[in-house]
Amino acid sequence: MVILFLSFRLLLGILCPQNLKRQDVLSWIVLGVLKTLFHNLLVVRNKETMLASGVISLLEEMISNPSSQGPAAALYLNLSCLEEAKPIIGTSPAVSFLTQLLRADVETQCKLDALHTLYNLSGVQSNIPKLISAGISSGLQSLLADSGDQMWTEKCIAVLINLGSSSSAGDEMMSNLSLISALATISTVV
Repeated sequence: MVILFLSFRLLLGILCPQNLKRQDVLSWIVLGVLKTLFHNLLVVRNKETMLASGVISLLEEMISNPSSQGPAAALYLNLSCLEEAKPIIGTSPAVSFLTQLLRADVETQCKLDALHTLYNLSGVQSNIPKLISAGISSGLQSLLADSGDQMWTEKCIAVLINLGSSSSAGDEMMSNLSLISALATISTVV
């Protein structure tokens, strides 16, 4: 996998003429890799190899390109299933990216991948301060207010339960009146 990663770096240098943006070429290469290796991402060993070969830095470049946000969210979800990846992702720009996706006008699958990734990350205590500072409470509130779907509601509540294990996060959530209002509305609807 390291050789594959270095090959991509070499291809990026070769395939990036002056009229193409480096970001577009990088997204093209990573999307190709995702198509080719998607079924292998379910295997833990492959995820570990990808993590060790520096896929997080590639993802950090991808998230700035709107056309690659969906694939980036999907790959973050797959990697967030690894215990050793959770603290790495939790301290990266991915947290802000994922919380922004909760409020963004993006495809449903992209938003769902972001929510599930945030759920995985919220189970690690050291990630909670970063999640709170990235605005996860308002992102979850937005989903709760906009969606009447029980699937969204259950996952949002699961994330809130994980966050509530931290006293500072609990205090922040209790001070978010919009979040409390959204939760109260859900309890009367469901």
